[in-house]
Amino acid sequence: MKNFVFTLVSVFFVVVNAFAQTPQNIDLGDDKNQSLWNSTSAIIFVAVIILLLIIGRTWSKKVHEKRDEMAKKDKEDK
Repeated sequence: MKNFVFTLVSVFFVVVNAFAQTPQNIDLGDDKNQSLWNSTSAIIFVAVIILLLIIGRTWSKKVHEKRDEMAKKDKEDK
């Protein structure tokens, strides 16, 4: 009986939480569907983010290669 009551209360709270987190009265805008790519500043921003990701990835590879070389060198010295 305790399990049934616990399950019932748990289901009730889950349902209440689900309804509480559902957005209400959302207005989707004024029907001016503008593309993000119409803005030059947005294009520049995205390009900079992509370049930073590429630079970070390249730097990370170099650092990992150096680390692996040092670890290999330490193993050979022992």
